Amino acid sequence: MNGKKIIKREKRDFSPPKYNKKQKIYMLSAAVLGVFVVTLLLLWAYYPRENPVVAEEEEVVVVEEVVKEVIPVEGGQLKIGISRFGSVDPYKNNDKSMDDFFRLIYDSLFEYDGNYNLVPELATGYTVGEEGKSITVTLNNVARWHDGSRVMPSDVVHTFNHIVANPESPYFNLVANISKATASGSTVTFELKNPNALEVYNLIFPIISPKSQGAKTILSDNAFGVIGNGMFKVEGYNKGKSILLRKNSEYYGAKPYINEIKAMIYADSTIRKNMFSAKETDLIESEYYELNKHDYDVFHNNSYQSRTFDFIAFNGSKAPFDQSYNRREIAKIIDIDLGLSDAYRQEAKVSQIPIANGSELNLLQNTLYDKESIKKISLIGTIPERLKIVTDKADPMKTRMAYLIKDQIALAGLDSDVVGLAAEELRQAIENGSFDIGVFSYEAPVDKDIAKIFASNPKLFPYNFEKLQTLMESVYKQGNKTFQMQNYLLAQEELHQLMPYLGIGFRNNYVIYNNKVQGKLQSNSFELFNGIENIFIVSN
Repeated sequence: MNGKKIIKREKRDFSPPKYNKKQKIYMLSAAVLGVFVVTLLLLWAYYPRENPVVAEEEEVVVVEEVVKEVIPVEGGQLKIGISRFGSVDPYKNNDKSMDDFFRLIYDSLFEYDGNYNLVPELATGYTVGEEGKSITVTLNNVARWHDGSRVMPSDVVHTFNHIVANPESPYFNLVANISKATASGSTVTFELKNPNALEVYNLIFPIISPKSQGAKTILSDNAFGVIGNGMFKVEGYNKGKSILLRKNSEYYGAKPYINEIKAMIYADSTIRKNMFSAKETDLIESEYYELNKHDYDVFHNNSYQSRTFDFIAFNGSKAPFDQSYNRREIAKIIDIDLGLSDAYRQEAKVSQIPIANGSELNLLQNTLYDKESIKKISLIGTIPERLKIVTDKADPMKTRMAYLIKDQIALAGLDSDVVGLAAEELRQAIENGSFDIGVFSYEAPVDKDIAKIFASNPKLFPYNFEKLQTLMESVYKQGNKTFQMQNYLLAQEELHQLMPYLGIGFRNNYVIYNNKVQGKLQSNSFELFNGIENIFIVSN
């Protein structure tokens, strides 16, 4: 067998085991018993009875969280940050933080509310002269300076002359169309170089007293040299460190809850922001992209509408957007609502024209296209193979909007490229007309001239807008408010028909508060502390 060992394996038996009669009886009895036990367990599990877990849940008392209403309290000190300054004359200042500060001390003839509607302050009303050539303002006869003397029309004339004498002032443009101011009785009349019944919207500059020593720049301890007429008055000055304001108990308007405001003087805006984060000051202005820097267990915020108007421009110097028909067709398929939710994260308020969407002067708010009814578009003339969409590459919101436009016009069969450019490159692209569509920003003018956007950049808007200018002239020359608004609506409809751009809307800015500050300001781009009478200080 060649040396191999053979191992014999036994064959396995796979047949069923064989049991005797007695074993079979035992097995049957066990099976019956098992079925009986299982049946009892099932009956126990499903028999109706009180479920201990459910009963425990039913006995739990649900306590609703009661949000304690914080009742406004009088008193307290608000700390704010301001930049270093060289003058206490508000008309020789170019710093935004100081301008906001001065508006706590000085009132204007008129101010804007949170929707940029005009609200009387030192004035009680106004009338427009023949064909919009003048505006006469009536003063509030109970308004007083901080020394107790009455605010007079002659003080308004003094203020106007002082602004004119300082052409570098940020307020100079507000009086550029005023040729003369004349006091008479309880009124002051502004004669205009060019008719403009809307000039009243420019009368938001602070009124100063001839007795104020601000123009002399007195900056020694406790000799601030200012006589104001606003809600707060200067109480003390610690040179180079802080200014203390005290509530004006004789104020003619709504009085604040806050008793004092301490303005801490810092070298620049970066230090102001750092001091706020360290809780050395109590509130600060902020843009959207700075919000995430703050711990909102410690801080809270509210938004307000800025003057930054974002829009989608069409290059009217070449095909296909040299045709207003094509501009309107493209506008139909660009979904602004999607852009606001996606690109802008609801950080803008929609408007087709550069007037705040909450303003009584924005008469075109609900005339945009119904996107649900748009199925397709058709363009006329020469259509480029690829369109060029440009925007500011440093701005994530506008960049995202540009890509949304790319996707949306692709549905109409239009290919395009998105090009993000630096500021100077963007300016050159506009100057050279080397784009087809652009996502841009515009600082809305104070004077509500909706035709001014054309003059802001003729290269961007090479359109014939004579009809719009004619309609705006009729608005300026109309003293009757009802007829004026009728003409203004016609002007806004003409702008919409011309479609030089498609409005996205106004961006939000923010006020961030330390949690010890309760209530809400009604801020706008001209006055951060507007509505300061609505906020108050609570103890920690």
